Amino acid sequence: MALAERATRRRKKSARISIEPFIKGIIAWVGTLAILGGLGIIVNGITSLYALALAG
Repeated sequence: MALAERATRRRKKSARISIEPFIKGIIAWVGTLAILGGLGIIVNGITSLYALALAG
């Protein structure tokens, strides 16, 4: 019984270790994509204003 309990505990730990970096990776990707998207919006806004200023 004791050996079986140890085995199940080890499995739970390994599963938790494998899931955490995966979640952290997803969060990192979402963060980088959000930053890049925000920069893209800012650049598009500046370029559109610049184009309007030149046209005006």
